Amino acid sequence: MLRKKLECVNLINDRYIITRAAVTKDASLLLCDYYIFLNGGVSRKAIVLGTKKFIEVTRQAAEEYAADIIA
Repeated sequence: MLRKKLECVNLINDRYIITRAAVTKDASLLLCDYYIFLNGGVSRKAIVLGTKKFIEVTRQAAEEYAADIIA
């Protein structure tokens, strides 16, 4: 199962520039993070749109590469 998780993480990291994936040391969690780009400060709108984009991209990556290893 660890091998499948690592393959999943590598595929997500290779194919999705915006989201970064990782597995915890005990392989119990698949983690994703996302950087919100700042240009001259942070507006409420930028935070909301960045969060929505993170959710969209992470969900797409999970459906594409991790459907068989996440519940």
